Amino acid sequence: MSATAQAARSLELVRPLAFFDLETTGIDVAADRIVEIAVIKLLPDGTEETLHTLINPGVPIPASASEVHGICDGDVQGKPTFGEIAERLAQFLNGCDLAGFNVVRFDLPLLKAEFSRAGLAWSEGDHKLIDAHIVYQEKERRDLTSAVKFYCGEEHADAHSALADARATRMVLEAQVRRYPDLPSSVEGLDTFCKEARPNRFADSGYWFSIKNGVLTFNKSQHRGKPLLEVAKSDPGFLSWMLSIDVPDDTREIVRNALSEAGQSA
Repeated sequence: MSATAQAARSLELVRPLAFFDLETTGIDVAADRIVEIAVIKLLPDGTEETLHTLINPGVPIPASASEVHGICDGDVQGKPTFGEIAERLAQFLNGCDLAGFNVVRFDLPLLKAEFSRAGLAWSEGDHKLIDAHIVYQEKERRDLTSAVKFYCGEEHADAHSALADARATRMVLEAQVRRYPDLPSSVEGLDTFCKEARPNRFADSGYWFSIKNGVLTFNKSQHRGKPLLEVAKSDPGFLSWMLSIDVPDDTREIVRNALSEAGQSA
C-alpha cells in the first residue's frame, strides 16, 4: 500500500469517539481508585472536546503508584471525588463510543466500579469499544510508549500522565487505521475486530473467574482452577465471604447465582 493511500485512510466516525485514560492508586479493580482521568472526545467533524481532572480517591496514594504517575496525596487535596464528577463524566460520555489503550482489562472495569460506588448505573454496553492495545498486539505484538514510537515515529513524552496517554492513544489508533488496509476504519468495525481478536476469557471485571471449556472456573484464591459450582457446593462459606468484601457487581452476581444453583442461600 502506497504512502499516499495510507495517508488517505482515517477513522470513520458516525458519532463522537471518546479516548480515555486513568491513573489510579493501584491495579486492583475492586480495591483501587482513580486519581486522574482524561477524556478526549473526537467529534465526527474533526473537532475535539476534553475533560481532564485530578480526583481525590479518598484513600492514601501508595508510594509505588506515585512512582509510576507522579501524583501524590498533596496533589489531590481539594480536588473533587469521583462521586462529585460522576454525573458530569457520564453526561460527557453520553452518545459516545469509547477508545483507549489496554482499557478492556483494567481501565474500563475500574471506571465501571467507580460509577457503581457513586450510585450511577453506567454501562459500556451503550458504547462501541476500541482497544488500540488489542490492535497493536494483533498487528505488531508490544506498551503505549513502544506503540507511539512504532506508529508515529515519536518519543512518548509524559508517559503515565492521563491526558498525554489519552492523546497518544488517539495518535496510535489513527496511525493504525492508516497503516493496515485490512483494519476497519469505522468504529463499529474496530469494535468487532477487538472483540474477535481477543475474546475476553474472564467472566467478570474482578478477574475472579475464567471460562474454561464452557465452565466458570476460579482464576485466583485458594480455589484457583476449581469449577465455581463445585466450590459453591463444597465451600459455600468462601463464596459468602466473597459477598462480604468489596468485589465488582458482576462478580457478586456470578457468586450469588452459583450459590443459588448449588442450593445454598446467599
